Amino acid sequence: MPVFQWEGDKADAPGKEGTILLNDDDWDVFSSARSGYTGIRSGYYDDWFKGIQDELQRMKNAKIGDQDVKMTEWEKLVLAITSIGYDPGI
Repeated sequence: MPVFQWEGDKADAPGKEGTILLNDDDWDVFSSARSGYTGIRSGYYDDWFKGIQDELQRMKNAKIGDQDVKMTEWEKLVLAITSIGYDPGI
């Protein structure tokens, strides 16, 4: 199952925009889904989304909040999620 890691430390900039970057293949997913690329194995997007959900829970368990992550990272993730037909609010 696809997973992601995060880079950075929320202590790097207390009170400022987050400094954490996500490494989650979101541009690959977004580009493939939007272009209609057919070389993706069946079920990959579902597995990727499940992996994202699991990793977000792991971040929550590590006490990493929304504000700790750069806004552009969230934006890229939402674009990728919506491009495969999922609701990012779930």
